[in-house]
Amino acid sequence: MQLLNTLYVTTPDAYLHLDNDTLRIEIEHETKLRVPLHHLSAVVCFGHTLVSPGLMHRLADEGKSLVLLDAHGRFKGRL
Repeated sequence: MQLLNTLYVTTPDAYLHLDNDTLRIEIEHETKLRVPLHHLSAVVCFGHTLVSPGLMHRLADEGKSLVLLDAHGRFKGRL
């Protein structure tokens, strides 16, 4: 059985990018978190969060959601 988890990113100015088969989150050029993509079903970003095009393409290719919300939690878009 595989658990499908959602990653919520609430830290302002976080940078999410793809590192092989891992989603890596950097804050002020320091790696704060690494999560294997096969553990995730969705990524939700609050506020000013940077997402690399490579990660966006990979999430789309695998049918995983990328949801963008503003800093107050209002919906902006979904990939």
